[in-house]
Amino acid sequence: TRFVADDGIEHTVWPVSDPTQVSQLRDAFKQVDCTYVADGHHRAASAFRVGEMRQREAVAAGQPITGAEPFNFFLSVMFPSEQLWIMEY
Repeated sequence: TRFVADDGIEHTVWPVSDPTQVSQLRDAFKQVDCTYVADGHHRAASAFRVGEMRQREAVAAGQPITGAEPFNFFLSVMFPSEQLWIMEY
């Protein structure tokens, strides 16, 4: 899917919903020992905390937790280290 954002930048998104492809991606990421969040680490931590809070609220309300709830996910992007250039401030 391609779209142009309000700032005029064109983006391409490749949704993956085929169960076989999802499984292959999961297996590939299991081989990643660690990641380094160069930018957005506060947003990632905040999203995680909100997810924990919403899970506690759901449990308190007697709702079953399946792991597929929207609060278990947040948008992110990863790049191979050879495609990154971290500049000094």
